[in-house]
Amino acid sequence: MKKNLLFLILGTTLFWSNTALAACSSIPIEKKNVVIVGERAVSTALHLNILPTAWVGSKDLWEGASTARAGARFLSCSKGLAGHKKTKVKNALQQYKELPVLLSKASPPCRYKSDITPAAIEQQLNAWGITPVVMDFTQGIDPAVTALGDYFGCPDKAAAELAAYHKLMDKAKAMAPRVKPGLKVAVVSGTLQTATGKSFLRLEAPGGYTDTYILDKLKARNLAHAVITPRDKISKGHLSIRKIDKILAANPDVIVITGDSIAVQTAIARAVAKHPELSDTPALRHQAVFSLPFYSDADPLSYPQILMKWITALGGQA
Repeated sequence: MKKNLLFLILGTTLFWSNTALAACSSIPIEKKNVVIVGERAVSTALHLNILPTAWVGSKDLWEGASTARAGARFLSCSKGLAGHKKTKVKNALQQYKELPVLLSKASPPCRYKSDITPAAIEQQLNAWGITPVVMDFTQGIDPAVTALGDYFGCPDKAAAELAAYHKLMDKAKAMAPRVKPGLKVAVVSGTLQTATGKSFLRLEAPGGYTDTYILDKLKARNLAHAVITPRDKISKGHLSIRKIDKILAANPDVIVITGDSIAVQTAIARAVAKHPELSDTPALRHQAVFSLPFYSDADPLSYPQILMKWITALGGQA
C-alpha cells in the first residue's frame, strides 16, 4: 500500500507536467518598447505574444511569470514600487523615461497585500512625473484584453484569445456539476530545500484565492476550516505546518498540491510510513492526490484552462 501510494503521487505530478510541456507554443514573442506595471497586463500581453522592456508585478502568483522574467527586465513587485523598494524602482524607471508606462487597474487588489492598490501605485508614478496609460480590468476581461490588443496593434489576436477564453469558460461551467457538492479539499503547497532535504509545507487558509476562484465555484469545501484554529498565524493566505499528519487526520476527500509538489509528496509518504492508519484517509484510499496549478487572478486569460483542470481532478471523486 505504501509503495503504491508513493508511485501514485509521483505519477500524478508527471502527468500534469507532461501536459503543460505539450502545450508549449513555438510562436515567437515580440518585444515592445513599453514598461508595464501590474501582472494582469503583463500576463495578457504575453498571451498576445508580446513582452515589455521592463515590468512590475507579482512574480510568484502565476506560472507565466518565469517567461516574463526571462524575456523582460523585472523591476519589482507592486509592494516594492509603492514601498520599501520605491527608490530603486524610481531610478530604474529613469532609464526608461522615454518609454510609455502601462498600468493594470484591477479589483480587488492582491489579497496578500491589500493596502497596495492600483490607485496608490498610480499616485506614486504621478509623483515621479509619470502619467501611465491605464488598462482597466475592473470592468471585466473583455474590454481590458480588447484595449491591450488595440494598444499593441493586434486586435485580431486579442479577439481570438477572448473567443477561446469564452469557449473554454462555457465548457468549464458545463463540466462543473461533475464535482460533488461539499467535497472536502485540502490545498497544500510546499518548498523543498535541495541542499538540506528539508520540506516546508503550507495549508491554504479559507477565504483565499482558491476558495474564491475554484472551490466556491464548484461548491466544494476547503478542509482548512477543520484544521486552522483562531490561535494560528496566517501569513499570505496560508498556515505554515511542520507535518501533514493533522491534515490527513481531518479526512480530506481530495488533496491538491500546488507549488513544489515533491515536498508534499514526501511528507505524505513519511506520514503514512510512521502512522499506517493514515492510509485510510479518503483522499489516499481513493487515490485522490493531484498536483494542480494555483490560480490568483494574475493571469485572467488562463483561468478557464486552470478551472477545467481542477474540475477534471475533483470531478472524478464520488
